[in-house]
Amino acid sequence: MNRFNRLLSDNAIELLRREIENICNMVKCYTSKTSTSFVIDQKSIDEIVDTHVFGFSKSIRFAIIMNMISEKQGNCLKKELESKLEALVRIGAEKDIIQT
Repeated sequence: MNRFNRLLSDNAIELLRREIENICNMVKCYTSKTSTSFVIDQKSIDEIVDTHVFGFSKSIRFAIIMNMISEKQGNCLKKELESKLEALVRIGAEKDIIQT
């Protein structure tokens, strides 16, 4: 891989990782009962998350098609997002159990 392609790949991965953090921060915000002045039900949160995950998958697909990242890197990024979201859901469920 030449220097330009390596730089392009590194930048694409960095941008996709930032998107992972943005999605996780959004989920934290919506699920934190103290950070919002309004209540969002779980179904709405699920819809919002699904929409963002779908968009993230499309971004990964684009990066793969444009040869910015490999299929393997794309799968790793998807798994990274999924595991972070699962951890957030688990933490949220634990908080609900403790507060109940």
